[in-house]
Amino acid sequence: MSIDENSDKSVNDWDKTCWRKELDNSDGQMVRNASSEQVEAARALNLNQPDGSLRHYQVGVSGESLADQSKSIELVEGDVIVSRTRPGHEDAFIKSKRLPQVAYDLNDAQRDLTSLLKGIEKSLGADEKTSGKPKAPEGKDISLNDFFHKYSSSLADAYNQSKALKPGEPGNSPTLEAIVDRMFAIPWADKLKIRIDRWARNSEYNNSENTLVVHPNKDPLKYLQNAGHEAYHASHQFLSKLYGEKPVSNNEYVRIKVDGEVEAILHEIEIGKELGAKGARPVYFEQEPAPEREHLVNLEDLYAKRGREGLYQFLLDARPANHKPSYRETFAMAYPEYVKDFLINKQAVEALMKKWQAAGHYRSDL
Repeated sequence: MSIDENSDKSVNDWDKTCWRKELDNSDGQMVRNASSEQVEAARALNLNQPDGSLRHYQVGVSGESLADQSKSIELVEGDVIVSRTRPGHEDAFIKSKRLPQVAYDLNDAQRDLTSLLKGIEKSLGADEKTSGKPKAPEGKDISLNDFFHKYSSSLADAYNQSKALKPGEPGNSPTLEAIVDRMFAIPWADKLKIRIDRWARNSEYNNSENTLVVHPNKDPLKYLQNAGHEAYHASHQFLSKLYGEKPVSNNEYVRIKVDGEVEAILHEIEIGKELGAKGARPVYFEQEPAPEREHLVNLEDLYAKRGREGLYQFLLDARPANHKPSYRETFAMAYPEYVKDFLINKQAVEALMKKWQAAGHYRSDL
């Protein structure tokens, strides 16, 4: 009904419009004719507050007070409240709390793992060996022993804390422990260096420099997974397979190298399961964009559905983003250099093998 239509109504017309049969009695008439004093007197008898709250209401015979309930109908989100006693507009309230929602993003993973590590540190106590160490300097090559025993870093702290925990306790990662323990055991451990480099594109193991470059990812869990992946490469060179009596074939060389990538990824996945909070971001492979091809491939799902061989076949020819060659192409290109330097490298490998076996290990394990 428009304003113009309403303005033409008489008082009697309004009475007819508002008339209700239920109120056509002596009580209804008394309410309609009530004075201001009578209205105030009725309000004073009301157990509820005029704003709709229950602050004066008493529950049952126990006399338990609800005096702190002073808002009644309200919208609550953290410290933001909209109610009758705290006026606000619903759409403004919603807008103020609207944030980009992701099922489980990196910030969530960082929050959960940071909380986990803090809890571990607290449980270890102030006298634990991992406390009170200086932070590992960035951009500097640090010996393996100093990195894990002299300095503090997410990788070193996670390893040392895991060693102090029992299997199954939050923060315990047998996979991470095994990788780092093997780095200390390999015969070139005294030459192995670790460098924290935030300018590196990703964590990687530089074989020619014998250096593990760790990129300090903002997400602590991904930091540990990526570092664990590359630490696997640093401690697994498959020397017994590559340096027999003669060079292996091109195809066999590629197979051994790609198989190493499969193992590194499986170790990365396992570290995530052991240390990650529920819903942590899975391990992805970023492919070069192309029609009818997934840009991000969930390697954990792929492994669960197709097994180890399926993961191997995918990695063999999958083309990474940034126009990089596939693993097959990368290792095929490296093969001629392997053959050319085979005899020289074989002498060095034999020296390492003697040291490895003298420590009680099998040749086939190196």
